[in-house]
Amino acid sequence: MMWIAGADALDSALRNLQGGPVVRFFATQFDHARWEGFHFFDLIFPLFLFLIGVVIPISLARLVEREGRAGALRRICTRALVMYLLGLFYYGGLSTPFDQIRLLGVLQRLALCYFCAGLLFIYLRPRGLGVVCVGLLIGYWALLTFVPVPGFGAGDFSEKHNLSDWIDAHYLRGRKWNGDHDPEGLLSTLPAIATCLLGVFAGLLLRDPVRSEKQKVLLLATTGALAVGLGLL
Repeated sequence: MMWIAGADALDSALRNLQGGPVVRFFATQFDHARWEGFHFFDLIFPLFLFLIGVVIPISLARLVEREGRAGALRRICTRALVMYLLGLFYYGGLSTPFDQIRLLGVLQRLALCYFCAGLLFIYLRPRGLGVVCVGLLIGYWALLTFVPVPGFGAGDFSEKHNLSDWIDAHYLRGRKWNGDHDPEGLLSTLPAIATCLLGVFAGLLLRDPVRSEKQKVLLLATTGALAVGLGLL
């Protein structure tokens, strides 16, 4: 939250400094990458999704114990609906024509990912969650790699040429953040759910009474390093 609240001012200050390559490098980290790759600023929103996943095993497990799956389901639906509606209101849901409202934005994506990850958590065991998570990531990659986009073919990941942007341009109604496609679009919600599920696994690890705190830290760090390697690959 501190990064979001102060990043613009710090970015401006760093860019005005007459520094060398180190200062310039840190200045670029306070802004989004244009398209390919990422800066540190690009990791903030996925971190929100991850942290939502972390608290799901902590909060929903207790709720299931007290009120059963039905009570947990009511809580999941209520929270997701409130969060989604707040997103609509933020983008002008009460004062803007329908075709100018951003139907999928930051809060809406948080709502959808919480809803899906919460449902999966209360109905599936960890092994099932792992299968779903891997399936979402591989499935998203396969769709973008092998499904041809009219006019551009298959496997083109560049902006406006990939399947995710094409689906947004043709099927996502309302205002889109980038004109004809949206960073929180329809198809790209699938890997976002997987990000939330990765947080669920971290939350399950934190609640594990068998492993020591040192073992948990080591496992998280090792898994994170492996995930970075897989991402680069």
